[in-house]
Amino acid sequence: MKRLLILLLASLPVGLHGQFHYDGHICGGDSLRRPYSAVPSVSGETYRFAVIADRCGGERPGVFRSGAERVREYAPDFVLSVGDQIDGYTTDREHAMRQWEEFDTLRRLFGAPLFHLPGNHDYSNRELAALWDERFGCSYYGFRIGSSLFLMLNSEEPLGEGRTGISDRQAAYFASMLARERSDGPLFVVMHTPLWVTGRDPNYNRLEALFLERNATVFSGHTHRYYHACKKGRPHYNLATLGGDSPMRGVPMGEFDHFMLVEVHDGKVSVRNISVDGTPLPLDAVDEQSRGPVELLAAEKWLDVIPTVADGPRTECLETGLVLTNPSEEPLRVTMQAPRIPGGRIEPETCIREVAPRSNDTVPLRIRFDSPQETDALPPIRIVCRGSYRIGGREVAASAEKRWLIDCIRRCGSEPTAVRVEDPFYIHEVWDWHSVRDGSFRFEVRLDADDRIALRITTADDNLITDPDPKRLQDRIVVLFTPEGGPTQRIELTAGRSAEAPYRAECRAVENGLEARLSLPAKGLRRFNLNIGFVDCDNRLNTKPSQLWWRPREMRANDRADYGTFLIERDE
Repeated sequence: MKRLLILLLASLPVGLHGQFHYDGHICGGDSLRRPYSAVPSVSGETYRFAVIADRCGGERPGVFRSGAERVREYAPDFVLSVGDQIDGYTTDREHAMRQWEEFDTLRRLFGAPLFHLPGNHDYSNRELAALWDERFGCSYYGFRIGSSLFLMLNSEEPLGEGRTGISDRQAAYFASMLARERSDGPLFVVMHTPLWVTGRDPNYNRLEALFLERNATVFSGHTHRYYHACKKGRPHYNLATLGGDSPMRGVPMGEFDHFMLVEVHDGKVSVRNISVDGTPLPLDAVDEQSRGPVELLAAEKWLDVIPTVADGPRTECLETGLVLTNPSEEPLRVTMQAPRIPGGRIEPETCIREVAPRSNDTVPLRIRFDSPQETDALPPIRIVCRGSYRIGGREVAASAEKRWLIDCIRRCGSEPTAVRVEDPFYIHEVWDWHSVRDGSFRFEVRLDADDRIALRITTADDNLITDPDPKRLQDRIVVLFTPEGGPTQRIELTAGRSAEAPYRAECRAVENGLEARLSLPAKGLRRFNLNIGFVDCDNRLNTKPSQLWWRPREMRANDRADYGTFLIERDE
């Protein structure tokens, strides 16, 4: 540690203002590995740089290229990234290298040196972290231009137990640099995850106390939503996207593609917020006053639809409640226009409610059908509402869509009960699933002669991936079985795998999919709950494949019933 501190204290020359100085000692002094593409041509105390937002995490094609070309029009001296430059989330070195090669082509469009910073997509596992170090040498570093100091933090360092953040070593590095660099010039702090918002990283909190003593400006990303705040008078900007996944609900919601343009003139800092199409955007698009309502609307937790569990497979009328929740200090206005239902109608057709601050409301909803309908044959019913707040004379509004889950209590007897799942109720990593043509599944349940529950599951897949090693990424079937009064049991099956007592399960690859058969103990049972999941792995290089679930992962539907309930019917 003493040797490290000595190197740090000698890292940035004193008194050589007007030039670029990079602290590479923590990288071992390897001149061939630098976290920037070129040395910026900057002299004096006047210069301009751009800060670019997240590219990845469900990238929308073409946006980053357009953004890079727009940045070039402003002729910055250099560009800073807040991370998520490649899609990452792969353990395949060659695949990750190809992603970096693609990004190298794109970053040349800026026409200026780019300073790299790791995001979670760039640095999500050991393989990606090792490749980062091989390419760039440092995952965190500092540099100086004239009297301005730049600190590039790695918010994605692994800290153990699945946690990421600022390590002790990284905190010591930046604390030492700040202790020596006492200039009153501008300080720019850049990170990926907005640790300044969460306040949960103790090492960052200690560094932040040092930042806020300076003429600091802070930039971050990760959330794909813009937010501006001041802490002790120091401006903080959380950037939205430059091509990353976004609902793109507009400026009041902080969802837009943009970059920040920063100009430094004789120690004075000015910041502009610029859209990819060149339109100026307000710096206070989402500020400290509007952030709470914006986050509430964006998370869509203000709207819920109580699931309905019918007594049998056919129904003429279904009832539920539209739950409106407002934890904010401002009134929430909600409007609803009911969707059209073939062979039926929703009552009421329209609704306008104002929910008082820190309160909730429930709007009764009912479907009346012209004739009895098969519950399992009903099309998905999606309720769309618009929620809005008035904040500082401006309207902040967003629509939310919630699916009304309509389930029924099914029978498990000697005749099989079949369920086809082409529109799963819950999808994890939804951007990796491309409709029923990509993947779907069906299952059958019956009670066999040995008083055991026989379950057969088949998947349909446009790209079946299997592997002899069950731990490797591949298509898999997951069964959640909850016997009455007992704990939920999880059973995972891949092609070629089998399980003995008490499940007697096996799985094999068939044409265009998997087929699994399970035999579950039913002695003494009167009812059980079931949920089926299908992990649809279309690309072994992607460590986050889509997961399709018949029912929500949490099994409790409401106070009276559970999802996926089966009553056992034994022949007399």
